[in-house]
Parts: sequence; structure tokens; C-alpha cells
Amino acid sequence: MMPEELMTVKELSLYIRVNMITIFKLARKGEIPAVETDGSWRFEKKQIDEWMESRLEPGKEEGEIIREGAERMVLVVDDDEVICDLFTRVLTREGYQVVVAPDGQKASEIAREREFSLVFLDIKMPGVNGIDTLRVLKRIDKDIQVAIVTGYATVDTVVEALRFGAFDYIRKPFDIDELQHCIREGAKRRKHGTEEKKELVGIF
Repeated sequence: MMPEELMTVKELSLYIRVNMITIFKLARKGEIPAVETDGSWRFEKKQIDEWMESRLEPGKEEGEIIREGAERMVLVVDDDEVICDLFTRVLTREGYQVVVAPDGQKASEIAREREFSLVFLDIKMPGVNGIDTLRVLKRIDKDIQVAIVTGYATVDTVVEALRFGAFDYIRKPFDIDELQHCIREGAKRRKHGTEEKKELVGIF
């Protein structure tokens, strides 16, 4: 720590078990106690403890309240407006907030600014393709759950997507039941991954 009572963004991320992107966002908005020094954010442990305690509800662990917003955020990446509208309607009914990106480059830019629990990613798009976008998204957040959406799926494509971290794929045209199942499976995997991360933090 530098100095003794101040934490860096990385140290705070480990301390309260929250993604660094989320911490940057909270600091920029003034929603978390922070001081900007030489272009970097620093955090006083005592202030953070008081801030967390003021927001902690009975039965919830530290960091859970911050993560709740991200766990209800879904990114839909597709250049087909009809598909995006369908995803938005279904996801909204399931209680999610939806952000739409028309291509891989825009999706990567958005993912660097906001934290998502789930991404539905089209394989064939103008510019950066779905597989390359998947690899970028996983570098930004290795825990993000990505489902590939395609009307052109081949065995090789599916295997490649799974190898780079996709948890499932949906073939166009798809029905609502299939989409809802995929949404719930992605949410379950995200929650399971978060719980595993908590256990690991506790061990170390």
C-alpha cells in the first residue's frame, strides 16, 4: 500500500472482491470514497469500511451489493436490429438491463467501461468477427459468460467458440424457450463462478 492507509484500485479490488472496472466507474462518478493522486485513484481503508458497512444489508456479504447491478446487465452484440429487439424484450421480461452493440469493436469498447454478467454474441458481423470479439471480451473479464448466436454454425465454429470460453451457442432461428434456458444457464454459471472466486479469496 502507498502510503500505509491508502489502497490502489487493484488492492481495493482484492479487498472488497469487486471487479476493477466497476471500482474505476464508481470512483469517476464519486460514488465511492476516493482521492485522485497523480492521475491514479487511492482509497483509505477506514473510509471504505465505513462506506461498505453503510450499504450492507443483513445477510449480504461485502461486495455483493456492488455486484448486483452488474449481475443484471446483459450485452447483446448483433448487427440485426430484429434479433436485438427480440433479445431485449425477452431479457427485460426476465428482469435484466440490456445494452446493444452493432459490432465487435463497439462491444469491446462498451465492455471496457461497464461490467456485464452475460453476453449474446453473433458470429458473423461486419468488421471484427464473433470469435475475435469473444477472445477480447474474455481478456477484459475472464468471468463473463458468453453465448454465441449464429445462423451459420458448423462443428468447427462451435468447438472454436467453446475453446475460447463460450458456454453455449444458439442457432438462428431460435425459439423463446431455448433463449430463456440459455439466459438462466448463463446466470447460474456466473453466480457459480462468483462463489468460487469468493472461496478462493477466503483461502488466500
